[in-house]
Amino acid sequence: MITFARMSVVALCALAGCAKDAAPEAPKKSKVSMDLALNPPAPPEKTDPAGSPEAAYRLYMLANLEGTEAKIRPLIIDRPGAEILWQGPYSADTAKLLAGQYRGMDIERVAETPTRVTLKSMAAPMPIELVLVDKQWKVDPTPIIAFRQLLGK
Repeated sequence: MITFARMSVVALCALAGCAKDAAPEAPKKSKVSMDLALNPPAPPEKTDPAGSPEAAYRLYMLANLEGTEAKIRPLIIDRPGAEILWQGPYSADTAKLLAGQYRGMDIERVAETPTRVTLKSMAAPMPIELVLVDKQWKVDPTPIIAFRQLLGK
């Protein structure tokens, strides 16, 4: 089974835009146990209410794995430096692992007003704010952009 620490490293890597799984290699094990350790069963998918901040957040996190402007831009508020968000996709194996985790992750509301909601999950090391724009929830990518710029990604 994948450890919380390893999943945290993979989640941080995802937020930072790493193209490879940066977690340290595990000691050599049998192929069966290695496959289970590296590819744990994904948690059951969550069903977010259509049009909810949680649905927009989850959609953004999944789009982030593809790393394309066409998928990410419609989900965010336009901010300076946003181009850092689409500097390439993840490896297929990492994207598959994270997508399964993102589809089943819990998302917690930290704060909310009628037009702003702050959410947190295992997918990001900091809470992320969503803003209601023209009846659609959009991610404010400011802290994600700052985090990636800090890492030089």
